[in-house]
Amino acid sequence: MAESRVRANYVKYAIVRVKTLPEPEREAVFKVLGATRDEIRSAGLLAWTPMRLYADLVDATRSALGSRGARDFWRDTMVSSFERQLLKPLVEGALRLYGRAPTSLLRRTPQAWSLVSRHGGRIHLEGDHRVHFDDLPFVLRKGGGIVDSMAGNCEAILEYLARQGSVTAHDEELIHGRIWFDVDWQD
Repeated sequence: MAESRVRANYVKYAIVRVKTLPEPEREAVFKVLGATRDEIRSAGLLAWTPMRLYADLVDATRSALGSRGARDFWRDTMVSSFERQLLKPLVEGALRLYGRAPTSLLRRTPQAWSLVSRHGGRIHLEGDHRVHFDDLPFVLRKGGGIVDSMAGNCEAILEYLARQGSVTAHDEELIHGRIWFDVDWQD
């Protein structure tokens, strides 16, 4: 089986966002992250790096910030990412094609994940409100940070579109490589 990879610019941008955290949160994340920070720093911007770097990063945010703090961090990071070069065309295209509704961006979640990961699992939607992540690589299953990261990403959709709502994470099958999220909002 091919090694799972993550695009270096994705984890590099997350490091930029960690630097914006107030103390002591910033230092706490970097302390937990340890030498992984140097590995991320030394990677070429468009390189495909081991998924372990992303796993270490999401687990470090959870460890240092707690689950709610990590979700907030990843939500804010993704909202900011929607305006950056990698995701902006995908976001604008989805909203133009399907309208300014959360479902429009949820539909593009598989494409967004494929822009930043290789062999990182599969994503599909069930109806308009449930996002499934299947076959997650083992390295993403161990610390639980992937749940906070993806929940935060779903919350980013609601925030970006100024919708009141909630994201409920279902991680009971994380050890088997499956998680899903119910994303609900008011129109």
